[in-house]
Amino acid sequence: MNVLGVVPARGGSKGIPNKNVTTIAGRPMLAYTADAVRGSRRLTRAVVSTDDEAIARVARELGLEVPFLRPAELAADGTPMLPVLQHAVRELAGSGFVADAVVLLQPTSPLRRAEHIDRAVDLLEATGADSVVSVVEVPHQFTPTSIMRLDGERLRPYADGPIVTRRQDKPRVYARNGPAVVAVRTSVLERGSLYGDDCRPMVMSAADSVDIDGPEDLASADLLLMRRIQIPYRRPDEYQRVDIAQLRPGGSYRQLIEKRTHPIDELVRAHGRIPDDLLAPRPCPTCGEREASLELEKDHMRLVRCAACDLVYVTPTFDEAHYKTVYRSSEYQEIVRDLGIGSHEYRVQRFGRERVDLMARHLRPARPSAASAWI
Repeated sequence: MNVLGVVPARGGSKGIPNKNVTTIAGRPMLAYTADAVRGSRRLTRAVVSTDDEAIARVARELGLEVPFLRPAELAADGTPMLPVLQHAVRELAGSGFVADAVVLLQPTSPLRRAEHIDRAVDLLEATGADSVVSVVEVPHQFTPTSIMRLDGERLRPYADGPIVTRRQDKPRVYARNGPAVVAVRTSVLERGSLYGDDCRPMVMSAADSVDIDGPEDLASADLLLMRRIQIPYRRPDEYQRVDIAQLRPGGSYRQLIEKRTHPIDELVRAHGRIPDDLLAPRPCPTCGEREASLELEKDHMRLVRCAACDLVYVTPTFDEAHYKTVYRSSEYQEIVRDLGIGSHEYRVQRFGRERVDLMARHLRPARPSAASAWI
């Protein structure tokens, strides 16, 4: 079965400008759908349908195919999805690729993974259904028996019948989660339907079902995606000896310390310790979790391990406002940059390319990482 993945990514979004390529967890939103496409074993081919040259350029940089630009009349705010999919099928059929089924993959579902795509196509093939759509279980407080309406100034049940208060007695109901995945036979699209008569559900978890519509959704997805980052940090007793001369070449780290406006040693000499009013406890810089266990206490700093993602990090640190004073020198910032560039090859050799690449890929400009990574 020839299965075509279609990623609709028009320009001109209103709620979040440039939504389909806005940065989320350090990457363009479209990148997460690109990951899912690359990891799928059931997609024969996948294309991006966009009217926007800038989005097309980002898509190609992510390794996605953009064989055509969508016409403007199919890229308006109110354009339904059906004609967009029909257009993609026709365009590819004209160049010789005939799809038996189409999988709709909206970029606004960045937590959908390759396994969800494959499960939907497997279910479509196994059942002979017209379509498969991803759904999420509706929280019990939002089921029909729980929903209320206003009758003047009074609150009334929305649905007729007895009021159900126990969660266990409420019906289990499901809602489309974007949808993150729609797998539909091409013959159904040709008949003018997106789902057909026989539509089967593929249940996804609430965490995987985040649908980006507004800034609040973006923040939720950002946190969930950061939790997924797996960087193989070692425990202190597993650390191997590091060649300091290669890791901090040319005396760059000494220069770094000297250029601090308020070196740590000077603060300790003056106050006996780093003053509390300059420090702020921080959550895990990767996933935001605040629970952590102590790994090591040394040089007036505490090394802790995140309970959620296993990241080892320092807390407390100078608060963000104080970073601007401590690390304000442009010369200091140049040393930080040169230090990282000069030691890159050694870090790859010593820590492994995967770990170094992961750290660089998920470094987020909003954090004061450039400074804190070296203290």
